[in-house]
Amino acid sequence: IKLLTFSLFSLIMLTLSSCAVATVNADEELVFVEKPILFGSGGVDSEPLTSGSQWRWFSTDEVIFKVSPIQYEEEFKDIFTSDNTPINLSANLLLQIEKGSTPKLLTNFGEKWYDNNIQVQFVKYVRDEISKYPMKELTSKREIYDNVEMVVNEKVQQIIKDKKIPVNVLAVVVNRAVPKDDVMEELTRTAIQIQAQETQEQREKTESKREAAEVKRAQADKAYQREMSLTADQYIKLRALEIEKEKVEMIKNKQSVKINMLMGNGAQPIYDVNN
Repeated sequence: IKLLTFSLFSLIMLTLSSCAVATVNADEELVFVEKPILFGSGGVDSEPLTSGSQWRWFSTDEVIFKVSPIQYEEEFKDIFTSDNTPINLSANLLLQIEKGSTPKLLTNFGEKWYDNNIQVQFVKYVRDEISKYPMKELTSKREIYDNVEMVVNEKVQQIIKDKKIPVNVLAVVVNRAVPKDDVMEELTRTAIQIQAQETQEQREKTESKREAAEVKRAQADKAYQREMSLTADQYIKLRALEIEKEKVEMIKNKQSVKINMLMGNGAQPIYDVNN
């Protein structure tokens, strides 16, 4: 009896020491890959662990997949636009594995299913679409990116459909292109030159308008002088009186100012200003 008890105890301990507990989180699925040591067939278990915990043999591998949306970001360096300007940008592809399909995904496409089946084509599609537009439009028109995202989305979905990959495309987001540093410096210099030229042209237009206004005013003064039969000295004195009248009109309601008029050879106002 003691020998039997000892043997059973040893068997139980051996069994327990050969097992482990596999656990998954709420947004994960775990796929068992069985590798029997002595007997039985191996391979991918067709039923994934979707919640809680489960005992497994130490010889059994486990592969965990996220079944919540996963964002894959790709960086693009030196994409040439349609006008041969190098730009940088990034693009994001949001994918989600179909729940319960992780064993199929592992069997047919492996753990690196995105890298091996989607990434290269996704990068190519983005690069091809962006290269259709000139740099100026890519840096100023957001609607271009909406169109690029739509086209790339459709093409990636077609790949997934053709290969029967059990994942869904949730979104494609292409971020705004940025010219390279040396290109940006050249654009800045060009913008400064254009602004300086526009400022100079505006200044010349303003001076030209002022000159034209002064010529017209001088012509009007001469016409008035001829019409009134005034000598140049008489006209100057008349204009001086008109200017003084304008001054009086400006300050006549101000209590702190007193005006005394000296009469003689023409009126000469004296302003007494009290602070």
